[in-house]
Amino acid sequence: MFLSSLKKIKEDHGASLPQHYLPNLHSFISISTPKGYLCNSPKKSCTSFLVYRSKPPYNTPQTIANLLGSEESTVSSINKISSNKKIPTNKSVIVPVSCSCSGNIYQHNAFYTVNKEDTYFMLVNTTYQDLTTFQALMGQNYYASVNIAIGAQLTVPMLCACQGVTSLLI
Repeated sequence: MFLSSLKKIKEDHGASLPQHYLPNLHSFISISTPKGYLCNSPKKSCTSFLVYRSKPPYNTPQTIANLLGSEESTVSSINKISSNKKIPTNKSVIVPVSCSCSGNIYQHNAFYTVNKEDTYFMLVNTTYQDLTTFQALMGQNYYASVNIAIGAQLTVPMLCACQGVTSLLI
């Protein structure tokens, strides 16, 4: 049912479906973690999708769109939810994002303002639900992984891919 829904969204919106990648279950351990999908096609950008499970405080189309760097109106439209309506906890929300090549990998960047007691580990595993990795946050930002300055602006790179690309997970 879920895959048929995604295919319908693709047909309606002309966007790419996400590709599967390895989960970031042990993001705090220094192990070989995939960097992303190799940009090996003339198609350097597209609209792709992330799937986010709603949970307070990210439980409206607006708060989820703001967190993931998307547009509230498209999140509302695709999920058939009014913009300020609270979404039940743990409901999957489809979030369209702009996916493009960053160097030799596909990624989508969102931006996050650090709050008290935020750490990269907590952001990866709780806030962004493994849509990014510890290593990606470390590589894109100049802050230590703990005791990050309150108010610091972080770049949050998320894995994505464009349809029709023979992507290799690197």
